[in-house]
Order: sequence, then structure tokens, then C-alpha cells
Amino acid sequence: MAFPSRAAGAAAPGAASASGPRPEDRAADRINYGKLPEYLGFNLRRAQAALFVDFARLTGDLDLTPGQFSLLMLLAANPGISQIGLSRAFGLDKSTVSPSIDRLEKRGLVERTRTPNDRRFYALHLTAAGRDLLARATERVERQEDMMASALAPDERRAMIDMLRRVETALCSGGEAAPAPAARIKAGS
Repeated sequence: MAFPSRAAGAAAPGAASASGPRPEDRAADRINYGKLPEYLGFNLRRAQAALFVDFARLTGDLDLTPGQFSLLMLLAANPGISQIGLSRAFGLDKSTVSPSIDRLEKRGLVERTRTPNDRRFYALHLTAAGRDLLARATERVERQEDMMASALAPDERRAMIDMLRRVETALCSGGEAAPAPAARIKAGS
């Protein structure tokens, strides 16, 4: 298996430039990855890195990270959810989610309101600006999804999602702070 892969149009390592091949490119051609290409984790991480780079290319002018996009999506689908609810949905500690919510609130994308039943908790909602930004970002993310799906047959895409959910479940089954079982994650629910 050849690593690392290059973006379309990128020069091949060791390709001659006006001043000839760069030494660091020649060294990259000689890297032995050992067993890494056989590891699921290594390949998942490389795919995630490519996804994040492409996400930044597509949404750079929106000043939005993949994590913030996911938060906005969950808030749109679950108006009034608490930070604790968001934390559970992501399988993260509340202290990890809170700074992201703070940043989105400072940008005027999210608002917090005290819940009438328990004044200790805040209900989270998207603002009009948050809904607008999410709509623009979603259009771009769906283009990215279409690009990724074009590399797979429809049945392969469904199988890949199923396999990734099973891997998540297997990894989380022994952890105390495991996220919600992947089987409960459904589009539109």
C-alpha cells in the first residue's frame, strides 16, 4: 500500500521542480510504514485527517470546525437540549462541550435559556444566525458526503456506516463513559 496519498494536483514526492527534487520528498519515498497500513485505527485516522482538511477547505469562510458543525446539527434537531444532553450524545464530558457552546454563543449562533422546571439547567437553542450558518454549512457538508459516497457503491456506503458503528460499539463496550450505543444513532431521529 502506498502512503502518503496526495491531494489531486499535488506533486508526487520526489517530483522534479525548478530546483530538482527536494531532499524531504526523497526521504518520504523511502518511509517504511511497517504494519501501520494493516491497522484499522491508522486508516481511520488518515481518513479522518483527509475529511477534516477537506471540511476546512469547504467551510473555511464560515469559521466552523467539524465539532461545531455537529453541535449545531444536534441543536437544530433537538431544540432545548441541555449541555448535559449534548455531552451524552457525543460521549464527552460536559467540560469538553461547554467551551464549544461558549464560543458558539459568543458568535451569536446559540442561546442559553434557563429551563422553567429546573433553574440549574440551561436549554440550548439555535439563533436565526445559527440556523442560517448551519444551512450554509450543511449544503457544503452534503457536497463532501456526495464526494465520499461517489467512491463507494451504495451498498458499500451502508455497509461502511454499519461497520464503523460496530467498531465504535466494540471500543466503547468496556468504557465507563461510553457514548450512546451506535445502534440508536439514526438519521433524522
